[in-house]
Amino acid sequence: MTLVVLAAGIGTRYGGLKQLDATSNENEAIIDFSIYDAIKHGFKKMVFVVRQDFLATIKALYLPKLQNKIKVAFICQEVTNTPEEFLTDYLNNDVYYKTKHSEHNLDRAINQFTLVEKIREQQQEINFYINEVYLSSCH
Repeated sequence: MTLVVLAAGIGTRYGGLKQLDATSNENEAIIDFSIYDAIKHGFKKMVFVVRQDFLATIKALYLPKLQNKIKVAFICQEVTNTPEEFLTDYLNNDVYYKTKHSEHNLDRAINQFTLVEKIREQQQEINFYINEVYLSSCH
């Protein structure tokens, strides 16, 4: 089994990286409890889904802790340039994203929605790739 840790949230309302903030007297974060339980219950692989800007921090913190306990992989997910953002900007007269023509943000939104649909259609192949190909090569 593979544990997927979704840790790409910006923490805007929280005011920081809640993923890494200590929640116990031993300075353990919520993620630490999830990882402990997963290893205890037989999980052999885990994937951190993180933002690029704190990938190095999470790697530095968790790779030493998890060495020889569970296979670890990292996937970066950015939370900008979503189809909704392009569509909203198009509807607001293109005030945020630079455009090259009058319907540029509408085209971007349509392309992004199409991409999301294609990902959904290929979800089984994507899961296979993550579980069998990518994670089996991680140490």
